[in-house]
Amino acid sequence: MCKYILIFSSTYLLSLITVLILSEAFDLNGSTTVATLMAGAMITSMVFVKDHKRGPNKSEKRTLVWGSLLSAIVVSSLLVTVYLLISEEGSNIVEVLIQVPAWIWVLSAVVVSIVYAAFLAFCYGWLTEKLFVKNAN
Repeated sequence: MCKYILIFSSTYLLSLITVLILSEAFDLNGSTTVATLMAGAMITSMVFVKDHKRGPNKSEKRTLVWGSLLSAIVVSSLLVTVYLLISEEGSNIVEVLIQVPAWIWVLSAVVVSIVYAAFLAFCYGWLTEKLFVKNAN
């Protein structure tokens, strides 16, 4: 499964960087995290189905979902840290973020993680079956 988590991680990282560059170049706002998650999960699913000629079973799906979620958290955290370090307004952003109570951070992280995990489960389950498994046979 490590191979597939690495595929997800690299695809997710590249898609996030691409979105960041496009957002800065064209002054775009809005959340594109779901699209980058979907890109990572779909590429990973495509490779998995190509390798195994089937979709992931329940245990494999669980491993993919949790591995991808952990990877997304690590990759996103690293990119945010780098952005804050190199950005001109990084110190101002950090000052504002420090004022937010810890319980809000924890609650936000839990809610976002639940939504991401559900979305990844959808991608590695139903969506993989509909898009790739059907065409692999």
